[in-house]
Amino acid sequence: FDQRGMEMLVSGSPGLTSILHGHLLIERAIETLIANRLTRPRKLFDNHHLTFETKTDLADAMGLLPAAYVGAAKALNNIRNSYAHSADYKISIDDLVPLKIKWAPSQKKAFAAAVAKGPDEATQISVSFMNWSFLQFLHSI
Repeated sequence: FDQRGMEMLVSGSPGLTSILHGHLLIERAIETLIANRLTRPRKLFDNHHLTFETKTDLADAMGLLPAAYVGAAKALNNIRNSYAHSADYKISIDDLVPLKIKWAPSQKKAFAAAVAKGPDEATQISVSFMNWSFLQFLHSI
């Protein structure tokens, strides 16, 4: 362990926390979509270790997710994996662009304000909006 590693363990990053929590919530949403279409979903989810990407692909193959949601979910997974596999990973604003799903003008304005404050703020708001989009989608079907 070095100084940087210890600082990461103690202080963490609001951006990383948003990514991890958002990733978990999106994964649960995707599992719910799939489970609602299966007769015995627990046989699939309890007996197999399905990755986030596999669940996303399965939901896509079953026609459960529009392309914008699939793309955003995969982008979020890529960001999460970047954090998981590189201690030096720093999220950029460009990394967040694919998380946008049909943003309203007010969301675009809020994101621009968050960007001005920095990547952590921009990450928090973009992941929050993405989760909101997934929740709205779940409630619409």
